Amino acid sequence: MDLVISVAARDRLFAKAFRRVRPRLDPLCHAFAAVGMINPIHAALLIGLTDDRPPGDFAIVPNRDEYFQVLAGADPLSTDAQLHMAVLAVIRKTVIACPFSEPDRESFLRLLDHWGMQAS
Repeated sequence: MDLVISVAARDRLFAKAFRRVRPRLDPLCHAFAAVGMINPIHAALLIGLTDDRPPGDFAIVPNRDEYFQVLAGADPLSTDAQLHMAVLAVIRKTVIACPFSEPDRESFLRLLDHWGMQAS
């Protein structure tokens, strides 16, 4: 399963902050793709992160392709460390919201638990 994270920034500084944080997320995206799924239902999780919505805002975006897509708000004034942890929280929320089978969801949540400990 691919994990694709993109940013739609109104504030140029938020876009720059995400570009600084992005390299720390790339290994997680690769680890996501390596998880063996028992019941694959989607080709990818697509996460759009924006400073145009309030922090904590989370919406599932209807998608007719083989993707599970969400749009989440983020704080444009957060530090790089706070932005990194906020992205991890959005990924976790996306995994919980996606209609995975329980064994697949548990595999991804274990991966995120492991990754969260490394990110602290």
